[in-house]
Parts: sequence; C-alpha cells; structure tokens
Amino acid sequence: MYIVESKGGAIVCMLLALLFLALTFGQIGDSTVERPNFFTQLSQDNWSSVLFAMAGGVVLSLGNLSTQYAWAFVGLSVVEVISSSMTVVIGTTLNYFLDGKINKAEILFPGVGCFLVAVCLASAVHSSNAADYKAKLSSWPIDNETGKGVFQDCAFIGV
Repeated sequence: MYIVESKGGAIVCMLLALLFLALTFGQIGDSTVERPNFFTQLSQDNWSSVLFAMAGGVVLSLGNLSTQYAWAFVGLSVVEVISSSMTVVIGTTLNYFLDGKINKAEILFPGVGCFLVAVCLASAVHSSNAADYKAKLSSWPIDNETGKGVFQDCAFIGV
C-alpha cells in the first residue's frame, strides 16, 4: 500500500486513477460507429465537445470542493438543503434552454421557484440559529484561567 504524503502526489494519483478508469470502462466492447471506444473518441476531430466535457468536470469538482467546505462551516442539515435545491434550480433551468424549450415553462418554473424559496428560507434559518447560539453561549460563565467561555470551543455549534 502506498501512502501519499503531498498534495502533488495526490493529484497525480487521482489523474492516473481517472486515466485507468477511462482505459478500462471506455474500452469495453468492440468499437462501432454507434458506440466508439475511448481511443476512437480521442482521435476524433471534435475538440469543442472534449473541452465542454472537461469544463463540466472542472465545475463538478469545484462544486464538490465547495460542498465539503460548506459542511465544515455550517453543517450537513443546511448544506444538503441548499446544495440540492440549487442543483435542481440550475439543472432544470439549463436543461430547459438546452433542450429547445420543449417543456411548458408555466408548469416547470413554479416548481423551480419553490426550490429557490427553499434555498432562501434555509439560509435565513441558519442565520437565525447562528445568532441564537451566539446569544445563548454569551450568557454562560467565563473560565477565569483562560478567559474563554465554557463552551466556546465546541465545533458542533457552527458559530
């Protein structure tokens, strides 16, 4: 077993794992016109699609990274509501325009609006809870040795 001890080594290992996945899963079956394998797709002169897919992967990775940071700062209950609702809002809106507006907007977008309202309400609830926790903790006694509140170092509160 190899233990990676640097960020650069971790990135190299991740890229190698992605390449090996592409070589294994992308090579299953014979290459046909309807289902080209990985190497056939790489040799095509369709760089706009390749760059679009790479940009999608970068955006997905940034979204996953920001979700992990959000979990650390505000907790799972808030992050899941906001991230899943924003996924529905952005995904539905993009697909509506990319599919040539084949769905009825008067039926689709009121539902999308409900998800957007859920995002705003979840953010407001978190802000209210953080202020409540801070007010409650400020009334606790202060330790004379350290000068800190008794529960000031609790990480689960999120304030």
